[in-house]
Amino acid sequence: TLHKKVGLSDHTSSTLVPSISVSMGASVIEKHFTTDNSLPGRDNKFALTPFRFKEMVDNIKDTEEALVFKGLNFQKSEKEVISKYRGRWEPTDYLEK
Repeated sequence: TLHKKVGLSDHTSSTLVPSISVSMGASVIEKHFTTDNSLPGRDNKFALTPFRFKEMVDNIKDTEEALVFKGLNFQKSEKEVISKYRGRWEPTDYLEK
């Protein structure tokens, strides 16, 4: 069976690897979770604690937000900066009168 979703089965202790994977198209992340890395079991050494799991989720959200296309023109909040640095941005007809 073919699947349309790409996932990551991450067996590292990194909270960034899933975020990088999302930027490359992963939509499913499998990560081990624990309350204590010193508990017995082979996966507890690299499993994420609640604090680190939240860090991973925040990194993924930041990555998703950074990947949102916001257009090629400048934003209204940049108008003053652009008007003070004329010549660096062309054409200048983007400036609202």
